[in-house]
Amino acid sequence: MKRLLMTAARRPDAPRQAADAREAAARELASFGWQANIVENVSPLPTEAVRAADAVLTSVAASAHIAGYLFKRVTDRPWALQIEHLPENSGRLDREVERACLHRADVVLFDDPAVQRHYRQVYPQYAAKMRLMPRAADPDMLAEAAITLHECEVLDQVPLNSLLISHLHADPQQPDPAPLLAFLESWQDVISTQPIREEGVRLVIPGDVPKPVHQVIDDAGLRPLVATPGPIAPIDQVRLMLASDLILYTASPEDRIPYAHPALMDAIMSGRSILALIPDGPDQALLEDSGRGLSIPQDDAAQLRQVIRLTIEARGLECSPLRPGFRLGEYQARTEAGQIAEQLDALKPPSSLLQRAARAVWPWRNASRPGR
Repeated sequence: MKRLLMTAARRPDAPRQAADAREAAARELASFGWQANIVENVSPLPTEAVRAADAVLTSVAASAHIAGYLFKRVTDRPWALQIEHLPENSGRLDREVERACLHRADVVLFDDPAVQRHYRQVYPQYAAKMRLMPRAADPDMLAEAAITLHECEVLDQVPLNSLLISHLHADPQQPDPAPLLAFLESWQDVISTQPIREEGVRLVIPGDVPKPVHQVIDDAGLRPLVATPGPIAPIDQVRLMLASDLILYTASPEDRIPYAHPALMDAIMSGRSILALIPDGPDQALLEDSGRGLSIPQDDAAQLRQVIRLTIEARGLECSPLRPGFRLGEYQARTEAGQIAEQLDALKPPSSLLQRAARAVWPWRNASRPGR
């Protein structure tokens, strides 16, 4: 079992729920081979605790990141720096400290694409070490999306009273077209024998749509029934799901990971029915436990055609309430722990014993150049 030193995730203005979620994720790390030791106070520096660790993870508070920088200088342990918010201060000293931390960190983790884009633009020289670990939408985002549903411009492309199907892929960064192609081909088979009005059904596929998907849409004559608005903001994705009659969730065997995808958690929290074309694994277990939808193998064309036909006739799949005893938080904690462990496992081990000893004896070396 490898040992991880984590700084406490609390801030004075942070909700207790966020801290509880992070601590739950820390407990789940053990199932991925990491024993987490959460340090509440980094002043004075817990040097012995750092030396006993195989890696360090700092998050939330700026003081924790400064401590992480010093941990790295003193012990050379692999350091993962997690950034959750845009910087609150922008003075010259703050920027120098921020740059020094980004330079020293072995990997920089983000859960918000907007925050990651900001840091990529400001510090392009460190873009290669920046990783996105998406989380499920929080209740505040869901509430805001419900109130501001009318602000979703994508919905302007959908006729009123039409059956709205929105597509959601497990990994929006690298969508595999195979499950979506299977759905489109079955959908084309159904409407070729069951004509529908042009305004009757709309499939919205946000994000970067692969060329093979565009080709099938055009060849099958589905273009009037499909909207491809391109990449949209996370809150617009949530708004789109809330407005949908059915969420088409897809994942491929290449997306198989030992934890459920945050995208599926978003779909479940939206309260809408879900048709999932996914392989066996944690996603399927999560969907079955929630009772929110139906999972079909993408190669079962006959069953897929039957479900599509029934969906069009009934204007959606029947959605049952969440099953008693279902705990989404447990899946969220395991997912965050799995993402963290995956990044930690990829870090290089500490440098040679001689280098570590030199840093421990002379930690102030090169202190005048914080970026080094």
